[in-house]
Amino acid sequence: MRAVRLKYVFGEVDQRAPIDGSLPLLAVSIHRGVERALADVTGGDSNYKVCQAGDLVINRMRAFQGSLGIAPVAGLVSPDYAVLRTLPGVYAPFLSYLLRSRWGVAAMTARIRGIGGTDSGNVRTPRINVTDLGEITAEIPDLDTQREIADLLDGECARIDELSGELGQLELALAQDARDWVSRAIDGMPTVRLRYRLNGIDQGWSPQCDERPAEAGEWGVLKVGCVNYGRFRSSENKRLPDDLEPRPEAEIRPGDLLMSRANTRELAGSAALVTEVGTARLMLSDKLYRLRLGHALRPEFAVLVLNSRAVRDQIEIATSGASSSMQNISQDLVRSLLIPDCSQSDQQRVIDEYTARRARLSAIDDEIKLISKSLTEYRDALITEAVTGTLAVAA
Repeated sequence: MRAVRLKYVFGEVDQRAPIDGSLPLLAVSIHRGVERALADVTGGDSNYKVCQAGDLVINRMRAFQGSLGIAPVAGLVSPDYAVLRTLPGVYAPFLSYLLRSRWGVAAMTARIRGIGGTDSGNVRTPRINVTDLGEITAEIPDLDTQREIADLLDGECARIDELSGELGQLELALAQDARDWVSRAIDGMPTVRLRYRLNGIDQGWSPQCDERPAEAGEWGVLKVGCVNYGRFRSSENKRLPDDLEPRPEAEIRPGDLLMSRANTRELAGSAALVTEVGTARLMLSDKLYRLRLGHALRPEFAVLVLNSRAVRDQIEIATSGASSSMQNISQDLVRSLLIPDCSQSDQQRVIDEYTARRARLSAIDDEIKLISKSLTEYRDALITEAVTGTLAVAA
């Protein structure tokens, strides 16, 4: 082991290029590292950074959460990311694990700047600077040991990821079972076009937003994933920059019924009822619809029906889009959906029976979440022990 400041183990790369389709757009996930992104931008912007396969990419605003990873392919990343290339004698995957460890996250967190500061009169978004990152002193083993540690962690983390994926599939299977039950419950009911139960459809806007979610009192724009699988997630949003005026007419409120307009074929048309919005003020994006229902249709029943297999089949067969990863549904398609034409008492019966069924599955859901949390904690501990020398790695 040798103690060395990180500025002597990497160099920053700052090459810029436009989004013209020649390189994929990449994003950094806290849990999955660097991966292909669903592009929310169009061509012409030449400010994006270029990374090569094997480069270390860090989301500077979420470094305190371990949001970094190795680029699997050459691509474009946010201009606010840091793209680092390791120098001879340093194995990039080892450095990635080192910074993702509890030790590395703590070291980066201690060097975050921006809290309480101002930038053109506004509060700066906290982030780590590459210069400050380079001042971190770390114990770096020889190159062969770095490779052994990284290879060990690759194998162990892959097994953890596989088990976590199986738990996730089990959660989806439980949710799918509930949706299939709704389809059986409404089977045989007379139908009506959704347009006859709507008072209107609203659509939002998608300005270029900050990478972080909005905090208390701030305006944010919802991401399309906020309604995936029938559950509303207020945390799925991006903060509106201070130099943009919010659109209060697009603000969402508890009781609103939202539907995704653009997503993968499996998720386009996902609907969820807004239950709570937290302390931020959140707006629709242009990839979300707000369905304004008439009095004849209960919102809770509408959510169950729209996410049921019976309606999903209608949506998936009609989705359009040039990319297999981004499909679109039109307002005309939404209005033409066939839904049950039943009394409010029958709607309430389905709601009550569904709620009781979900309650019986909640214990299983809780157990899955507990196991998933334990796996995450084990993974974090394993990475930290391996890169800091606490865990012996056999040659």
